[in-house]
Amino acid sequence: MIIQTNYKGYCFRSRLEARWAVFFDALNIKWEYEKEGFSFGNNISYLPDFWLPELNIWAEIKPESFSEEEKLKCRLLAKETKKDVLEVVGLPENKEYKLVMYQYFEKDNYDWYGILDYKILSPLIDKKEINYWIDNAIIKSKSARFEFNNA
Repeated sequence: MIIQTNYKGYCFRSRLEARWAVFFDALNIKWEYEKEGFSFGNNISYLPDFWLPELNIWAEIKPESFSEEEKLKCRLLAKETKKDVLEVVGLPENKEYKLVMYQYFEKDNYDWYGILDYKILSPLIDKKEINYWIDNAIIKSKSARFEFNNA
């Protein structure tokens, strides 16, 4: 069930998106929610979930696997903006996620990254401490309570 959720003054379309905002906050990653919409022609429009300006990537959050249409939108977003797109499925976990790289937008070609691993987070977190910070952020995102807007 999708539950609209308020967090930090934003009304997220789902509790899952709000949990990812908590995760990003726990890692001190700046985020912008639904920053900008795009129209790609052929009646294809798209409003990505997150823009992560310090990491220079988009993040799209889904509860289950991306459909072919959703994958196409991620590739078009990467091509249009010349920015990579992180395809995130489910709650924050210390697992691999797909990164759609804009250089390869015409192919269904992805790089796999651990959850915002060292290659992505290196400007923000010391390599020796990354697992501690990621594990802590996962715990915070899963234990956040939104009922009273005080996650």
